[in-house]
Amino acid sequence: MKRNPFEQIEMASVYEKWYEEAGKKAVAQEKSLLLKLLREFPDAKSILEVGSGTGYFTRWFSEQGFWSVGVDNSEAMLLEARKRGDEPYVLAEACGLPFESESVDVVAFITSLEFMDEIISALDEGIRVARQGLLLGILNKSSHLGVWRKALSIIKETPYASARFFTLGEIKTVLEDLFAPERPQITWESTLFPLINVNAKLPWGGFLGVAVRKPKEIRGGQNESSSYRCST
Repeated sequence: MKRNPFEQIEMASVYEKWYEEAGKKAVAQEKSLLLKLLREFPDAKSILEVGSGTGYFTRWFSEQGFWSVGVDNSEAMLLEARKRGDEPYVLAEACGLPFESESVDVVAFITSLEFMDEIISALDEGIRVARQGLLLGILNKSSHLGVWRKALSIIKETPYASARFFTLGEIKTVLEDLFAPERPQITWESTLFPLINVNAKLPWGGFLGVAVRKPKEIRGGQNESSSYRCST
């Protein structure tokens, strides 16, 4: 099992400094891309963020007009999240979400799958709980930024030491297998390219944004139970 780098109070208390300082420009680009992908769910009114941490993106979803709720398995992170906003937060594992099937419009994983042991179970649970689909923000293994972050974690201790980065192809394969035999509508772009500030349909940006529309064939309660469960 991966060591959770976010379970310590010391990490939780300083976590959002990255968004406010060193990562301010990067997160602005990430938000721009996520906002564009949210258009794939034009009727969505609610978002559940899985792996919400201190609630940075959960609060941002609220600011965009969504009813939002966060889920995390770190009590320290949720304690910090509750200090920073009024959104509801739930302590739970991603592979065992305490929500009814199709109870929210969109389930989001924003740079959280990278730190989960059981991503297939987590995504399967997200599919079960979502009415319309999934919104993913992925740290891209096929990017200069991904290589740099992993290299840096060898030199000194960083949260990325225990992270698993993904390529676009890896994520698409997992999603297509989970939805089979139906085919989901997958829309993606990436951002955080070296030297240029753009969102583009190129698979080399440091941050991959992926919107996954749930096929109509499995809506309406036909996928009421997940095929996967948390390991004990």
